[in-house]
Amino acid sequence: MGGGRWAVGGEAGTTLPGNPTRGEPVEPVKVPRQQQRDTGVSDENSLLARMRGAGPVLLDGATGTELERRGLPSALPLWSSHALLDAPEAIAQIHAEYVDAGAEIITANTFRTQSRVLAKLAAAEGRARELTQRAVSLAREAADRRPGEVWVAGSAPPLEDCYRPDWAPDAKSLDIEHREHAVQLAEAGVDLILVETMNNIAESVSAARAAALTRLPFFISFICGSDGRLLSGERLGDALAAVRATGPAVVLVNCLPPSAVAPCLAPLAASGFAFGIYANLGAPYANSPARRREDCDPEDFAERARGWVAAGARVLGGCCGTTPEHIRALRAAFPLNPRCPSRGARPPRPRARWRSIRARISASPASAVADWSRSTRERPPSGVGAAVNSKAWPAGAAAVGSPRAARRIVSPS
Repeated sequence: MGGGRWAVGGEAGTTLPGNPTRGEPVEPVKVPRQQQRDTGVSDENSLLARMRGAGPVLLDGATGTELERRGLPSALPLWSSHALLDAPEAIAQIHAEYVDAGAEIITANTFRTQSRVLAKLAAAEGRARELTQRAVSLAREAADRRPGEVWVAGSAPPLEDCYRPDWAPDAKSLDIEHREHAVQLAEAGVDLILVETMNNIAESVSAARAAALTRLPFFISFICGSDGRLLSGERLGDALAAVRATGPAVVLVNCLPPSAVAPCLAPLAASGFAFGIYANLGAPYANSPARRREDCDPEDFAERARGWVAAGARVLGGCCGTTPEHIRALRAAFPLNPRCPSRGARPPRPRARWRSIRARISASPASAVADWSRSTRERPPSGVGAAVNSKAWPAGAAAVGSPRAARRIVSPS
């Protein structure tokens, strides 16, 4: 899937908007074709078809806390990556349980496979590519339990602690290291990249741009406090505006308790993108890490999610503390629409005019957007997410789509 189909920009020798390195020319990442798995799922029409189906798309739930719950060590800084070294079969089992519970997107256990983190443990240093590939392979094996119905996402988190925005590296390190991780995810064969638990704007932009340059679709998710602001204190709305030009397919919040979701709903809904939520069950108690401050049973979690969907959420899942049973409850609350084309089905052919616009945008993004806007007297193209969920079409929105296409997606016939 070409990057031009998801976001304007990314052409060799151009400068992408929002570049934290202040205008340096960038070039899209070229992943060797032989290293890309032909799963039939990385066609943009498959994701569009599913997004316009009834009911939310389901992510999986927690991996790290599931490993802990099963008695496996997950000490920082490697967190869940210890299991890639010592217990890969446990990761495979957790992924399989989420697939069986009804998850449609399985997130590979790459939350802590970046070079920076692995360098802190001698046994893992220099093994970033190897462990990333291992993690993606384990997720792929689980996804194959339901062929043509499950995507594999690669996790791309902050380079340092997701709860410490003040630990974020300098801009140059952010760009280099996020790009390295994104390339390794693409080489390993993920279907999309999940930039997640972002706690400050500078790093979110860097990670989003790295994901966009792989030419894979990507989601971006932020961690917020009870006030609806990023942990850095920056406003969620400002963060969403900052990543707009990178062209995310979906914007989300994650790793916040259900009680903190409400202040995030308005900025998410106003972003112009499809949005989602995968909450945790609150912070663990210091004297009883297995218990969390907002523990709720799967049915209660699903009931809370009904309110998020009523507010417009199109993607749901779970973060720390959630289990396969929480995802099973979400699936029971939001059954998969049997009329929605599966990823293995042949998607409807787009109109010739839309195909032609996409080709022109890939070749010359800026001129194509301007010409199309003038010739059709419609607003400029907007992102895939905006086509799914937006009622407002901001000028300069990122990618391909039209208000007419959006109406078809929002109200499928």
